[in-house]
Amino acid sequence: MAGPEQPKDQTPRFHFDTAVLDPSDRFEAYRFLYAGGSDACAIGLHFSAAVSARPLDGMVLFERRLAQVSHERTPARVRGDDFEHVVLQLVLSGEMRVETPGRRFVVAPGEIVVFDMNRPQRTEIQNAHTLTCAVARSLVAEAIATLTDLHGTVMQGSRAGLVADMMVSLNRHAASLSGAEMAAAVGAFAEILRIGLRATGTATPPPPLDRRKLERACAAIERQLADPLLGPSHIAAEAEISRSRLYELFQPFGGVARQI
Repeated sequence: MAGPEQPKDQTPRFHFDTAVLDPSDRFEAYRFLYAGGSDACAIGLHFSAAVSARPLDGMVLFERRLAQVSHERTPARVRGDDFEHVVLQLVLSGEMRVETPGRRFVVAPGEIVVFDMNRPQRTEIQNAHTLTCAVARSLVAEAIATLTDLHGTVMQGSRAGLVADMMVSLNRHAASLSGAEMAAAVGAFAEILRIGLRATGTATPPPPLDRRKLERACAAIERQLADPLLGPSHIAAEAEISRSRLYELFQPFGGVARQI
C-alpha cells in the first residue's frame, strides 16, 4: 500500500556543498558562487561550506554552514553593482565577526545583524550556522525611510526573536506552500520585519526633498528607459548624484525600482 503523498516542493531550493567536491576545487567553486556580490576569502586550512538558497516573493532565504571564510563588499564593489536590498544575517550557532565603516563587533546566536547592500561590510566566520534573508528594499522602504543608519545594527531581544522565528519558519515550510500561501506568508514576515526595524532603529527626520536633484534623476530615467542595463548606478551617474542620495530621493515614492 502506497504511503501518503508527499507535498510538492512549490519553491525549489538551490544546494551547494563543498563536501562533494575535490578538495583542490572547493574554495574556488565557493568563491565563484559568491563573486557576483562579495569577495570571499578562505581564512584557514579547514574551509568548508554548505549553502542552500530558496527564492521567495521579494526575498531570498539562504541557509549556510560555513567554516573559516570571510566575505567582503568593498567600497569599489558597492559603487560598481546595483545591489540595493537589505540583508538580515541570523546566527543560529557559532558567531559572526563583523566590520562596517568605523565599527567592529561580534554577532552571537539568536542575534540578527542588518546590512544595507549600498554600504561596505566585511564578515568573518570560523564555524557557524546562519540563516540569511535578502529582502527587496521595497518591502521595508516605509520602515527605513525615517531611521538613522541601520547598516550594521544588531537586533536583539524579543523583537529579534520574533523576526528570527519567522525566518526559521519560512525556511522550514516554504516547500509545502502554494504561491498564494507563500505571498501571504512573505507579507506577514515583511510586516513583522518592519516592526522590528522600527523598534531597532533611531527615528530621525527624513532629509529635505531636493526637487532639482529629483527632477534630474527622473529625467535620467526617462532618457535611459530603453537601455536593458538601466539601474541605480547608471541613473546616479547620469544625474550626477551619489547612489545613496538617489535612494533617499525616491524613498518617499517606493524606491528607485518602482519609479523605473
